[in-house]
Amino acid sequence: MADLIAPPDADNIPPQAKAVIQQLQGQLQELQKKADPNIAKVQTAAHGDATKLQIAREDNQTKIVVAEIGAKIDAMVQQMVEDRALLREMAGLDHEAQQAARQALHDRMQQHHDSAHEVAMAAADHVRAKELADQQHQQSLEQQTTAAALEPPPADETQGGA
Repeated sequence: MADLIAPPDADNIPPQAKAVIQQLQGQLQELQKKADPNIAKVQTAAHGDATKLQIAREDNQTKIVVAEIGAKIDAMVQQMVEDRALLREMAGLDHEAQQAARQALHDRMQQHHDSAHEVAMAAADHVRAKELADQQHQQSLEQQTTAAALEPPPADETQGGA
């Protein structure tokens, strides 16, 4: 029974069987050579999809930041309209009331300045964050390309074990 289950001795394989084995190994190597570019294409396509997804996320984040900046600008414009109305009212006030109104206007102008500064800083921070994300993404692409180039093809692994 053990003779039926045990594999044949490699030295006792008939020459015709050895020829078939060699032919099959050659065909396997050819198939692996043909599959390697296809594998690379699939990996490139998958990476391209991931890149498109990352770009879409960044675009959405940009839209959100632009909307936030737009809302802040709208609020600043509204405050400026109110300030103009206050200036018109000041013309009819006595000296003491004008001083108080001037101080209130000065305080509001300072708020406008601070708000404009915040808007500009938020825009600059967003640009820097986007540039950094783009750099990191480019470095990731380069690392993946380098890693793929350095990785031995699967055919070498099967030949080394045979």
